[in-house]
Amino acid sequence: MSGRKGMMHYKMEIKQEAVRLVEEERMTYAAVADRLNIRKAARIKAWVWMHRREGELSFHKPIGRPMQTESEEREVERWRTSLDTSKRNICGTSSKPPLRMQSNLLMNTFTFTTMNGYN
Repeated sequence: MSGRKGMMHYKMEIKQEAVRLVEEERMTYAAVADRLNIRKAARIKAWVWMHRREGELSFHKPIGRPMQTESEEREVERWRTSLDTSKRNICGTSSKPPLRMQSNLLMNTFTFTTMNGYN
């Protein structure tokens, strides 16, 4: 069992037998599910549909997320570094205040000087 709770991965032989029973024996999806101990008949329907669309190759697809290439890993690391820098700037841990705080300070200074006649 893998993936979400209750999710099953069935062997290629089970999938092939299920498709054969539906197409050659003309059994219903529910009957095939009962016979092969498959939880949901909709899964068999999906296998039959994939088999009709892609043929025998539909059962040989890799399961799961593909491995990241080295360039993708470098790009992810670059984004993480950029995010860490942004977090430091927002939290005020860098030597210079964030741009938003600089603009607020300038606006407050301008307002104070014009209202008090220092212009």
